Amino acid sequence: MHKTGDLVEGEEDLLKIIVKWDPIRGAEGYELCHNCNHIDEESGAETSAADGRIYPVGIGAKFECGSRPCNVMPGVPKGHNKFHLRVLLVGETPNSSAEFSPWSKYQNFNVEEPGNFEHEEL
Repeated sequence: MHKTGDLVEGEEDLLKIIVKWDPIRGAEGYELCHNCNHIDEESGAETSAADGRIYPVGIGAKFECGSRPCNVMPGVPKGHNKFHLRVLLVGETPNSSAEFSPWSKYQNFNVEEPGNFEHEEL
């Protein structure tokens, strides 16, 4: 997408996806995994090396869309796009370090044209 919103010549098969979610109390950051298949859906554990793309998402206005945490991803292929999310949580004691939660169960979106999309089961 061109910054005017017009399609860019030669990139008509790509779209910008904005993924947003409700804030999680105590979060110090998030990671969003796009098209990852290395995550066990029941436990949220990684089963092998990352095979998708992991986007780090910080905290604060720079990482928000309408006061909700979000990630803006230009140049994403049309079709099914799968996402997992995990949160970096503050340590339980003052001297403990923050740790990532397990990955969420996936959310799948079939993105064909500009607009808003709901999660779709496959």
